[in-house]
Amino acid sequence: MQHAHNPVNWYEFSEEAFDKAKRENKPVFISIGYATCHWCHVMEEESFDDIEVAAFLNQYFVAIKVDREIRPDIDSTYMSVSQLLNGSGGWPLNAIVLPNGKAFFAGAYFPKKQLLNILMQVQNLWKNKVNGLSEQANKISQMFNQPKAAPHQIVDNNLVIKAIKAILEDFDELEGGWTSAKIST
Repeated sequence: MQHAHNPVNWYEFSEEAFDKAKRENKPVFISIGYATCHWCHVMEEESFDDIEVAAFLNQYFVAIKVDREIRPDIDSTYMSVSQLLNGSGGWPLNAIVLPNGKAFFAGAYFPKKQLLNILMQVQNLWKNKVNGLSEQANKISQMFNQPKAAPHQIVDNNLVIKAIKAILEDFDELEGGWTSAKIST
């Protein structure tokens, strides 16, 4: 496994991983990529090789790594969620799901600071408002079972707006990018 050296305790997409999430009452963080994906390697070096990110993932989530070339079915499922929530997708594809596999969050590449922010917010919601996450996941799941329904009728816009605001807080408008600007004098 390409990510075996990461300090993240990766699981394969398996019943074992989801059973662990159920037993320990943890959300599941799924990262989907492939060997020749540039941003997958960037995210691995920035985040998945980072002790701080790994410690947080290992403590509060069950982490699953998926190769989209080996499991295109899993990639397709969570890519659909990302496209529904964000209007786009990409790799690495990162989804956060309930222990039953239903997604309530998905997106592509996140720099370390942004990823940690997202993970901390999800952990806080999991601790304090897990029912809201479950409702969101169920609404998203229903959306795929009712293809004629409009996304704005099913997805909680307030949750989407909060997620977008959190992501945009890390965007540097002056220097352009997702890391903080360095001001030179």
